[in-house]
Amino acid sequence: MRFCSPCCGVAPESASGGEVHERELLLGLRAAGDDVHLLLARHLPHPPALVPCVERLPIGRGLRWYVAPFVLPRFIARCVTRHGADLLRAHSVRFLGPACLLARRRYGLSVPVVMQLHHWEPTWATAALERWALRHADLVVADSAFAASQALALGVERIRVVHCGVPPPALPVSILVKSERRQVLSIGPLIRRKRPEVAIRIFGHAARGRPEWHFRWVGDGPLRRRCQGLPRAVLLGRVGELDKRRELSEAAIYLTPSRLEGFPLAVLEAMAWGVPVVAFRTASFPELVIDGVTGLLGETEAELADHVRRLIFDAPLRRKLGEAARLRVLTEFPWSKTVEGTRRAYAEAVETYRREHP
Repeated sequence: MRFCSPCCGVAPESASGGEVHERELLLGLRAAGDDVHLLLARHLPHPPALVPCVERLPIGRGLRWYVAPFVLPRFIARCVTRHGADLLRAHSVRFLGPACLLARRRYGLSVPVVMQLHHWEPTWATAALERWALRHADLVVADSAFAASQALALGVERIRVVHCGVPPPALPVSILVKSERRQVLSIGPLIRRKRPEVAIRIFGHAARGRPEWHFRWVGDGPLRRRCQGLPRAVLLGRVGELDKRRELSEAAIYLTPSRLEGFPLAVLEAMAWGVPVVAFRTASFPELVIDGVTGLLGETEAELADHVRRLIFDAPLRRKLGEAARLRVLTEFPWSKTVEGTRRAYAEAVETYRREHP
């Protein structure tokens, strides 16, 4: 198949799970023999393997969601027409979904529009636009059953669930079971949804009397100033892939304080490195973390603090949960399965569209 794919970015630093997903998926589709054409802003970097796919847009580093529908459609239409694309895909409902739909309508493109939904997080400014885009997509590919349920509640009829994948760790497995680890780790942007202050507060309660333990947050964002200076918390900012892997290899516990996630790639990566996860029993976490087997889930901050404290004091339990987490992720959520499921969903969307629009 031939895809036209306008893109917000494919060279993530530590804070962007969506860009990790887009990078790995596009690389997988290309390796499987699909013809990918990627529309990317002029100054955005990309992996060398995607060089033959990239077509540069005459914009600097991306567009605001309210500008993209006015600027991008003509470039999208040109890409679809030039390459005879079978499918037009948008990996961001907010930033790219409306532009793809408007390009098809304005320029008479005979291709299905498929949108990727990690999770729906409406704001007063974007809720109506995103709801419209999702309802008019020919197919919505959701990362999780939770995200699919959100789309279903919005009136979306055609939904497929394809879980995110994760690559195997790039270091020997023996590193994954070190009992000397003394770090609790979180990864993600320092934004309100990720709740970094909650994570630091949970760690503070859990690690009382254990001064050798530290909390580390990988990622940056607008809440950095508010979180700086909080005791026993190290804010590392955005780091490269090698540094992120080093942090994962040295982590004893992964703590995620967010209550809204589609299918969080950072949690998948932590589990792949043999790190037990502590999270809320909400959103997609129960699909990924088996409570008491690969990690510990809770309802309240106090319960999460109790879980972290229990793992701090029980190294054998950490190793047991971490090894189970590693085996679950590497066997059930490899990127190859994500790519295969996505290709099937895309092929179905193309076949259905051609049948309904002969």
